Amino acid sequence: MKKLFSLYFIFLSSILFAQSYPLSGNLTIFCDNSEAFFVYLNGELQNKQPNSSVTIKNLNQRYYNVKVSFENTDLKNSINNYVSVLSKDGKTFEDVTYKIKIDYKTKKTKLNYYSGKEIASEFHPNQDILNINQIPYPNQNVTIENGVNITINNNKNSKPNLDRKERKCPEMNSIDFEIVMKSIKKENFDDQKSAVAKNIILNNCLKTDQIAQIAKTFSFADNQLEFVKHAYNSCIDLKNYYSLKDVFSFQVDQQEFMNFINSKK
Repeated sequence: MKKLFSLYFIFLSSILFAQSYPLSGNLTIFCDNSEAFFVYLNGELQNKQPNSSVTIKNLNQRYYNVKVSFENTDLKNSINNYVSVLSKDGKTFEDVTYKIKIDYKTKKTKLNYYSGKEIASEFHPNQDILNINQIPYPNQNVTIENGVNITINNNKNSKPNLDRKERKCPEMNSIDFEIVMKSIKKENFDDQKSAVAKNIILNNCLKTDQIAQIAKTFSFADNQLEFVKHAYNSCIDLKNYYSLKDVFSFQVDQQEFMNFINSKK
């Protein structure tokens, strides 16, 4: 009887554990340039029609070989091996998003990690679903409590980034900026860093060199570029803004930044 009870307890525990953690993950790949593409996982085609965003659910392997083939045949395929839908601990499956970057001069494409988040509790591991054209948005539900007001949300009616002349915009002192940098660096992913940084410039104006320091915390050039564009109206020394060009390693990103600066003149 005691042995039977032990077996029952082990069986029940395994069920509860399986219910607590998702048994598979999801992968989203999207392209800002609206280029339609096909996705192959381990050589198998996933979407019958080309789309600019593809979400594939119920992936239960540790790693996948991913190939992205474009409807625009002038663009080169993007191939990434060992793409994982596991979190950083290597144990828990999650919703993972990758973003496609395109260099139209060389026709080269690159698949970059964009974000990862926990799978919603309503996730059903036995479903076999492929969702098309779901545009992902960064997770911006972040709260940092360290003396600096940086609570983030996804409210579409949140305060816009108005021109500094149209709002009270105090310059951030070096002590507060040091606290901000520590908070940003604690975040693991670019979308979380961006959420914190964007909230900072809603309530403070920064110097060009401070904006550069924040931009350099991002892992990918696309996110650096998006932030420095967003921070333009929060800069107190715009005459030096061109120096942010040095943040970017590649000429294509530097040129896009300079085009942005020129458009503001």
